[in-house]
Amino acid sequence: MIFHVFRMLVKLVPHVMQADLTYFKQKRAYEKKAKWYLPAKISYLRDRFACFMEQKIKKAVKKMIDSQKLKNHKGGYKNKLL
Repeated sequence: MIFHVFRMLVKLVPHVMQADLTYFKQKRAYEKKAKWYLPAKISYLRDRFACFMEQKIKKAVKKMIDSQKLKNHKGGYKNKLL
């Protein structure tokens, strides 16, 4: 499930996680039929649950993100304290 959520977050904030997005695109991670990762024995139910949770978390995160600020973001992340 962590894998699904991280991949989704990278896609939601592409300007912040540019290196991760490039990696996932090179590996075709966002293509439904692509098997780009190392094979692992994961049950069908666990995989479906992870996909379900990915969609639920995606909806929740989208509500928290200021998409307009993300469009104008120039990359990198700076802590407000720095």
